[in-house]
Amino acid sequence: VTKTGAAERFFDPVELTLPVLNVNKLEALQSMLVSVQAGSGNTVVVSEYYNLDRYGEFVACASNDDDGRLYQFTARNAPDETDYAAHVVDLNSKCLTIDDNLSTQNPNPVKAGSVYPVDTASTLRGGSEVTTLIGPL
Repeated sequence: VTKTGAAERFFDPVELTLPVLNVNKLEALQSMLVSVQAGSGNTVVVSEYYNLDRYGEFVACASNDDDGRLYQFTARNAPDETDYAAHVVDLNSKCLTIDDNLSTQNPNPVKAGSVYPVDTASTLRGGSEVTTLIGPL
């Protein structure tokens, strides 16, 4: 196999739409190159970045809320065990953890997805829209 250009890929990524209708089917895409898109009426946003500086990972989720946020269940619902369980299943279908694929702790510099540097000039904030997300699942 000969690769003729640095910008060419051997194959195109498989499209993955969030939210995923059946999370059990994600295993079939494991280690494949995927392109993550938001489903109709959704936007892919940074939802959680607590482990970004320590482990180089953040969570991106599909959100259909006007402000791009995912809310805790009890912020918009009365506490209910059954409804909360359905909420957790729904969240699992909407979110992916994006990792830098390094096994080191406290990477310096921090790179989102091992590609984009995160520093004072280019920040990664909760609610930030993720427009291009391509990588191995």
